[in-house]
Amino acid sequence: MKNKLFIVLSLVLCLIIVLAGCEKKSKSTERTDVVLLVGNHGNSTIPSLNFQTFKDEMQAAISSGGTVSAVLDDGNPFTQTFNDGQSYTAELEHYKNDPNQQKMLVENIVDEILKSAGNMKAKSPEVDMLMSLRKSAEILKSQSKSSQKVILVDDTGLSTTGVLNFRNNLLSLNPEKIVEELKAKQDIPDLSGITVKWIQ
Repeated sequence: MKNKLFIVLSLVLCLIIVLAGCEKKSKSTERTDVVLLVGNHGNSTIPSLNFQTFKDEMQAAISSGGTVSAVLDDGNPFTQTFNDGQSYTAELEHYKNDPNQQKMLVENIVDEILKSAGNMKAKSPEVDMLMSLRKSAEILKSQSKSSQKVILVDDTGLSTTGVLNFRNNLLSLNPEKIVEELKAKQDIPDLSGITVKWIQ
């Protein structure tokens, strides 16, 4: 039963992400803005966020002059910005003639961000993944228009509130039907121009 639920919800979320217009750009030197979507719920273990994919994306963002933010996936998702929502360009400029020092600085910044994001605590009960994805997309769309935009998700994707509340008999519904209903209600977040990478 639990595996079937996970499969159905995974299919729904995959369809939503595909239909919402995610895309990936190939330029590696382009500015990148990143949002960590963190699932640190009251009944779960603290996420480590110590994934190489996360580190690589965040290092690329910081090195390219981009920003990093975090969204905690709870019943009322909230945001934490790092470096006051600004890029780390000024800090990196101090070491422009020393690539090794600059690389160490970027790695240290990433470690601090991951530690801070991992310590974010849920403020409200329940989980609303669609709302969290929407909030993450809004943050990225408010950044530079020319940047690559990436959402890094560390969560199961199970919602316990909102339109994708898994307790509302979602197991018996066809995933395509769920997506059609979400589209009709305009409940699918606009992820156009955003790459979503899911860990878990």
